Amino acid sequence: MKRLTRILSLTVILTALLCVTASAKTYYSVVGGRLTFEPKTGTVTACDSAVTRAVIPREINGVSVTAIGNAAFRACNQLTSVSIPNGVLSIGNNAFSRCSALSSVTIPESVTAIGNNAFAYCGSLTDVELRGAVDSIGNDVFSHCGALTRVLMFDGITSIGKGMFYSCVSLSSAPIPNSVESIGQQAFYSCSSLKNLSLPNSVVSIDQQAFYGCAGLQTLTLPNSVESVGNSAFSNCSGLKSVTIPDGVGSIGNSAFSNCASLESVTIQNGVGSIGNSAFSNCASLASLTIPGDIALIREAFYHCDALTSVSVAEGSSTVRAGMFSDCASLKSVTIPASVASVGDEAFSYCESLTEIVFPDSVESIGNEAFASCAALKSVTLPKNLTALGNDAFTECSELADLTLPNKVASIGERAFHNCVSLTEMTIPESVTSIGAGAFYGCRNLERVDAAEESAHYASKDGVLFNKSGSVLLCYPAKKPDTSYAIPETVTSIGYVGFSYAGNLISVTMPQSLSSIGMWAFLDCNALRAVYYPDTKSRWETVAGVDNSLLLSSNITIHYKDDPLKLPEVRATSAPLVKGRAVRAADLSGLTELNLRVEVSSDEPRRVSFIIAFYDGDGRFIGMDSLTQRVDKSVKSVTIPVKQSLSKAASMKVIICDAYTPIPPANSYDIM
Repeated sequence: MKRLTRILSLTVILTALLCVTASAKTYYSVVGGRLTFEPKTGTVTACDSAVTRAVIPREINGVSVTAIGNAAFRACNQLTSVSIPNGVLSIGNNAFSRCSALSSVTIPESVTAIGNNAFAYCGSLTDVELRGAVDSIGNDVFSHCGALTRVLMFDGITSIGKGMFYSCVSLSSAPIPNSVESIGQQAFYSCSSLKNLSLPNSVVSIDQQAFYGCAGLQTLTLPNSVESVGNSAFSNCSGLKSVTIPDGVGSIGNSAFSNCASLESVTIQNGVGSIGNSAFSNCASLASLTIPGDIALIREAFYHCDALTSVSVAEGSSTVRAGMFSDCASLKSVTIPASVASVGDEAFSYCESLTEIVFPDSVESIGNEAFASCAALKSVTLPKNLTALGNDAFTECSELADLTLPNKVASIGERAFHNCVSLTEMTIPESVTSIGAGAFYGCRNLERVDAAEESAHYASKDGVLFNKSGSVLLCYPAKKPDTSYAIPETVTSIGYVGFSYAGNLISVTMPQSLSSIGMWAFLDCNALRAVYYPDTKSRWETVAGVDNSLLLSSNITIHYKDDPLKLPEVRATSAPLVKGRAVRAADLSGLTELNLRVEVSSDEPRRVSFIIAFYDGDGRFIGMDSLTQRVDKSVKSVTIPVKQSLSKAASMKVIICDAYTPIPPANSYDIM
């Protein structure tokens, strides 16, 4: 019995020893040191930092090696080569990361999983072979391997993971096998030496920034299998010259090809689903483009393509999207098909070379700033079915001289023609029901705005635009030639910038009915010297409001009903003289003084102003000189000093005022 007990005790002790041996770490010698092996899991878990070369066997002490553990070789800076045996199934996170001397690695076909950053920052790694059908590939596996030049991948790999070759700046060759279905986010980010890219017909998706900054790429043909290209997928590929997008592609992401500075040719086939915001923005070499008719183009798709000279939108498109061709500085020709019903906000804004645009009659609306700052635009044929013209639609179109609003237009947006300085006249058709504030603001050569007599909403008188009842003065044309203007007694308010840039006006008479003056109503009325208001000063200050400080200029005198104004009793007896003869246009450039013969009909002295206004060859006011003095019957002539620089002067007007009240037209002289 005692013997049996001793045998049983020995068996228990041996069993315990075997368990301890099976679970204990084992060390395996390699060049320069040892590897640490965990028999229980078949995992190489660590490496001495002095190891220079590691040939990992298939078995260690009879136990199969099946895994390289997390960080097993991390920062083994002396390690130059490693041989991984067939039979290893997985390589863990950071397994070989920061092995700065490691120059090559072959991953056997048995490996099915590679962890995050497995070979990241291996700065000497030049050559990689992936032989297996890896099912799971982690993030950034070979990221920042700056010396990596060649990657050989075999069939069986279905995906190239996120950041797999991120910033591998020397990578020039990485053939993608026919089994790959997806290319992950930033997979080849900033692989600037990658020149040849052949995508197999198995690829379904290319994630965002997958090839961002691959400056060496020159041509790209997406296979028919591709369904989506992610945001910025090929952005900043500065060497890319041509792109072909097949009909199977469902979507091109935002900024997908933005900043591809060498891109000259883009072929978009019918059937492409959508193109994202700024997809081809800043492609400075793209010269021509044809847009398929069945594509949904999104905002700013071709923004700032400076070399783009012509665009043809194919039949079938229903809209030109917002900002699609904004800032395409060389764009000269646009073909819009009869299927288009709307032109979006800023669609062609800042297209500085666009000289002409012809809309098909299908277009019903033109969006806000659609053609803003198209400085060369001279001719626009608006569609007959147009109903809405957006805010700032043609603002800053300085060459636009001739425009006819069609008879279906219902609304004209705010500042729609702001600073269209070549427009000389405008007719508001009967159909218009609303005109936005400042629609003609800054149209310095506008001589008249006429409303159709049949209009139920607007009226005009002598080229000045009012609402139908005449209670609101909306626009006094800036180039209207009159030097004085009496606002009709029906007017109760003057609209925003109503008289702005009226360069010929010297005096304005306000009506008793006036109750408000809109903001900047008299902006840049540089010749204005007198305003007559038939009520008290306190009432005037309420009417003018705080937004019309320009009327408080020291150059302008406001006359109220209690002012002791006198009737005009001074007249000129001849045309103005210079050196004893009538002034000619040729005299203006050297004019230093002007002599005027006058007759004063009253013995009572009068304080009289003699005003000379000068204009350039286009009739723009350029400056004025004046003389104010007391005169009576003894005065037969006055000499008015000229201080203005008149190098650009082509004409002038002389006006005589008593107490700043303009006298009859017989005493106003035009010198041409």
